[in-house]
Amino acid sequence: MTKDLTTSDISRQNILNNDYALEKVELHLALGGITCKDERIFTKAKVAQIFQIDIRTVTRYLEQNKDELDKNGYKVLKGQEFKEFKEYVIRDVFI
Repeated sequence: MTKDLTTSDISRQNILNNDYALEKVELHLALGGITCKDERIFTKAKVAQIFQIDIRTVTRYLEQNKDELDKNGYKVLKGQEFKEFKEYVIRDVFI
């Protein structure tokens, strides 16, 4: 029987806890994002572009699945961390 990742928390966790699988998925899909301090960062706009959906849909899914996303490393960059990220992006674009 095939496992449906949209309904199985355990199946999603099995993939998210498998660094090898994540590396292969990233290589195959070439999702992009920005790597900063050894973390892959995606803006809401980038996620909306990848999935070809409205940014409001991304916001709604983030709100609806906040607990699971937080548990798996989702965070909102704020304060000094956001400032450093912006500086990194600007430096990366203009150098």
